Amino acid sequence: MPSKTYIAHLRLAIGTALFFCFVAAPPNTQSAGASEICPKHDFDQLFIGGYFKNYIWSNDSGARKITWSLQNSTIELKDISGQKPRAVSRKFSDLERSLVRLAFKNWDDASEKINFEEVLETAAPDIKIGLVTKNAADNFSSYQWNFGYTNSGGTNSAFNIIAGWIMLSDDNQSLSNNIYFQNLVQNAVGHVIGLGEVSSNSKEISGMKWPIESRQPQSPLSDFDISLIRQRYGESTCPSTYSWAIKEQKAKRSAEAILADAERQAADLVLSARRESTRITSEATLSAEKIRTEAKLESIKILDEANSSKNTIISEANLILATAKESTKTTTLKCSKGSIKFSLTSIKPKCPVGFRTAKG
Repeated sequence: MPSKTYIAHLRLAIGTALFFCFVAAPPNTQSAGASEICPKHDFDQLFIGGYFKNYIWSNDSGARKITWSLQNSTIELKDISGQKPRAVSRKFSDLERSLVRLAFKNWDDASEKINFEEVLETAAPDIKIGLVTKNAADNFSSYQWNFGYTNSGGTNSAFNIIAGWIMLSDDNQSLSNNIYFQNLVQNAVGHVIGLGEVSSNSKEISGMKWPIESRQPQSPLSDFDISLIRQRYGESTCPSTYSWAIKEQKAKRSAEAILADAERQAADLVLSARRESTRITSEATLSAEKIRTEAKLESIKILDEANSSKNTIISEANLILATAKESTKTTTLKCSKGSIKFSLTSIKPKCPVGFRTAKG
């Protein structure tokens, strides 16, 4: 028969599996429920800058694969701006590379219509990203982005983005902040794939805000940013249609939030227990001190009473002694009758009848 521990572990495993199957089901396996909130954005009103309405990466034939690479030599523009290639100032560190990859992955997970793939610098990537040293002509602080495109022609025609580049300033002190660095790259990638800048006054949690958030990591993407990219590329914004990766991230984030809350509650309980222990110890100390004080006062009282009784006994004894001495005091009398004379000494002497008495 299975042990209770084994059964408990089995139940936990089954519960976890059911949880992820329900929360993180494969894409497009659930339809939007009647009460499900599926955001719809007015991009013209929402974005306050960096937004080009008809510019997107073409995905007419399904998911669009966009290649990208970390540049170690030059950043080469593929647009009509006429700028010349910029020399890369240094290579990305191992940590910086991992943060750049995370930024691309977060956008990749959010949309089924866009698939990012990292390639070598020599493989003619669609998007190039690198660190450069700013010159006097540069008008950016932390980074600069742009994209190249082709025009399909006609009025209000769509512009197909075919290349993008991101230059990060290597003298930006904020790049040493890992959270800021990852959020900065993620923001730049969002622009290169067609999203605009969200007002910093917006109540929404978004990595597309400026200035860049430097304390709270935007990983995975917020529900708001997921809905932005999905609507931009014609996908459903209903959470039930999100990819497996997004649902899994949301489940993980939810679990981490629950764990963090449990840890906070545990810390509060420990703090309360310590405070209660301190209170009880303090009360016990005060109680012990009170008992010691009362005992001391009682002993002083008993000692005073004993001394008083002692003095009373001594006084009574002295009185008895004085009385006793007085009662045993002798007196000498001289008795005479004619020629007969004699002395008589006793406590209460008395001459015989007929004899004259005189004190000796």
